Amino acid sequence: MDKIYTQGLFAHAPKSEKAREFIVASVSIKPQDFIKFINDNKEKLDKGGYLNFELKKSMKDPNRFYGQLQQPYNPADAKKVTAKEHSPDRDSDLPF
Repeated sequence: MDKIYTQGLFAHAPKSEKAREFIVASVSIKPQDFIKFINDNKEKLDKGGYLNFELKKSMKDPNRFYGQLQQPYNPADAKKVTAKEHSPDRDSDLPF
């Protein structure tokens, strides 16, 4: 699966050292870009209608975060593995 990053959503660690400890991040949303991102990824909605993403720390700047889309699991996308592929030392394709 390709990595898909959120568009129009920006997050960073609180800028002030005086920020309360329960404030984890400051988030800004650019509505026009974020709405387009949602509309472009409607097929990635889960069964409940949610578009899920993980908020990750940037390696270059640990005070900045980015969103990476979590694509819902689709059993149809899973590759079927035969017994021979699972245990290549077997000569037959028996399930036991």
